[in-house]
Amino acid sequence: MNPKPLQYLTGHSDISLTFHVYTHLNFDNAEEELKRMEEFRKAQAEAEKKNDAKAVLQKMFKVV
Repeated sequence: MNPKPLQYLTGHSDISLTFHVYTHLNFDNAEEELKRMEEFRKAQAEAEKKNDAKAVLQKMFKVV
């Protein structure tokens, strides 16, 4: 993940804090997060097709 969006998502005011906290992750951790993000995108796309807000919330909580 690009560090700047990660900084924004975590609410860090300084990018060095983001790097300090997240540099200990290894490839397996990164791969797992990418899979979770893909599942979230699939759930979001499916919900948008149905245009059903309740479905979006239910699927989002399953992913997280």
